Amino acid sequence: MKNPVFKINERGEWYYKDSKITRNSLVKLFSKILVRYNDGSYHLKTPVEDEEIYVVDAPFYIINYELKKIDKQIISLETNVGDLVEIGKDHPIWVEKNIYNQGLVPYVLIRSGIVAKVSRSVYYDLAEYIVEKEIDGCIKNVLESNNCIFDLDTENKREKFLS
Repeated sequence: MKNPVFKINERGEWYYKDSKITRNSLVKLFSKILVRYNDGSYHLKTPVEDEEIYVVDAPFYIINYELKKIDKQIISLETNVGDLVEIGKDHPIWVEKNIYNQGLVPYVLIRSGIVAKVSRSVYYDLAEYIVEKEIDGCIKNVLESNNCIFDLDTENKREKFLS
């Protein structure tokens, strides 16, 4: 990629020509036209334009959560651009190694190959709901939501969840 005009840093902050976009409404508008191609590249795509965008890690950042317990436990997540998803079959959560310190960092699928990194504060809040379960003869720390169980001890690659 040659000198991208747009960039999203590791905290989900958007930049245009190295200047941070501070208008939330503009970031939200751009986020609605963000697509990820099969080659892994991100683009801002409209019917008349297709601008490649550089994404350091994940384009979105989870900033808030809500726990609902009715018949089952459901964990809802909110991104920095206002998307709301419920962790479950269509929006799995997993952990990957951090590129800086090799620690495990949680991510969640938002839509069509686009993921969000879970902020540290939200992850610490979600840790309260992590339980131990036996999986394949091993005790694992898991998070349950929407009748799905997500192993948060084992590193996964995001490609597993993007296809």
